[in-house]
Amino acid sequence: MTGLRALLATAALMITNAAQADNFTYGSFSVDGAVGVDIQQPVQRSVLAGQIVLVGAGINAGQNLDVWCLDLLNTLQGGPYTYQISPLTTAGAGGLNPPLTQTQITEIGDLMFDGLSVLDKAAIQLAIWSVEYPGFQTLGVDAGTLSDEAIDLALVTGSPFAVDVNLLHDAPIQPNQALAFAVPTEVPLPGAMWLFGTGLAGLIALGRRKRAAKC
Repeated sequence: MTGLRALLATAALMITNAAQADNFTYGSFSVDGAVGVDIQQPVQRSVLAGQIVLVGAGINAGQNLDVWCLDLLNTLQGGPYTYQISPLTTAGAGGLNPPLTQTQITEIGDLMFDGLSVLDKAAIQLAIWSVEYPGFQTLGVDAGTLSDEAIDLALVTGSPFAVDVNLLHDAPIQPNQALAFAVPTEVPLPGAMWLFGTGLAGLIALGRRKRAAKC
């Protein structure tokens, strides 16, 4: 399982290379693992819960970006559309969406990252909404059970990596639904480990010199 998570982490970093220029342009989108859900709170509307796949266009043609919805107050528009990308902060998804605590951001990030290896994408999306929106409610699906299971999965397995959450937010010209994705944080190797590595390299070099002297 650890090997799978490491592989997924590498894949996530490769997929999101296209978004490192602080924007991403999509031409169309699909919803992976979509389940129809009737939302009651924070708004009353019917939506598809699942992982959203943005199909790149323009400068991002040939690149897909897997994201999750953080905005039940707006609807995802058809492309082409260019999102701006920045770290998710305690300000939340913007607009009338609620602010977030750092704990909520961490939980959302773990859910998004675990969603890479979970088949039930709808459960992950419902769990993300239940963390984001106080009093989140649905009809037509046992959202509470699905959300609890997804949250339990994230908390039990946890993420073997520190996770950063990136927000795809409204471009200034035209508003759109706020989306997000999570990638492992690139953590520098601790100083003690660098010292250990340097010392080990020195011992190996010394051993080679001794062997060479005996020959």
